[in-house]
Formats: sequence, structure tokens, C-alpha cells
Amino acid sequence: MDKTEIRSASVSVRDVVLRTSVECKRRVQLFQLQRSAQCCTSMPLDEVARDIKLQHHFKQNLVLTTRQYQEMRQCKKGIAIKELAQLVQQGVLAKVGSHSSTMYVLSEKGVLFDNNP
Repeated sequence: MDKTEIRSASVSVRDVVLRTSVECKRRVQLFQLQRSAQCCTSMPLDEVARDIKLQHHFKQNLVLTTRQYQEMRQCKKGIAIKELAQLVQQGVLAKVGSHSSTMYVLSEKGVLFDNNP
């Protein structure tokens, strides 16, 4: 093995430096990587299912955080923020706080579910 093969180019992956041999580089270049269409998207809840989950949440809690909505919807943070902003715009929820301390409460004029027992 030649000295130049030992001193191969560095690859940085999240604060990890990996030095590979020429043979390893050749094998890696043969990999065919494809992104699955369904790995990066989440299925949107229909409005009825979303309202049922929100109703259940607000029966037990006074506030909703972005993280809680994200877990409820099983979506990424950006999608959760976008959907919560839409609910605020529709008047269903009211936004309290900002940045990491943002919480959402039921709006006084927002009718999420019937008050009848």
C-alpha cells in the first residue's frame, strides 16, 4: 500500500472525521442512494380527526405546546408550527408567548367542539 493511499481525504460527518482507503472510496461510490417519498412527509389529519385530538387534549390541559401538537400529529416541527399558525388565523386558538415559550390556548371566539354534553 502506497503512503498516499493511507493519507486519503477527510470526510466530516457531524463532528466526526473519517479517513478511508482508496478501496473503501471505490465501494462507497458504487452505492445507489434514493430517498423514499414517504419518509419525509406526514399524512395530514383531516379536520375532524384533528379536532377530536385537540378536544381530547384541551379537556385535560389548558395549553398546547408546539411539541405536544407535533407528537399528536406525528409531524416535523415546521409543519406543526404552520398548522398551529393556521388555527390561530382561523380564530380557533390564541397564541401566547414567543419562541421556545410559545403556547396555544383555546380562543374565546374559536369554536372547536360543542359545549353540549
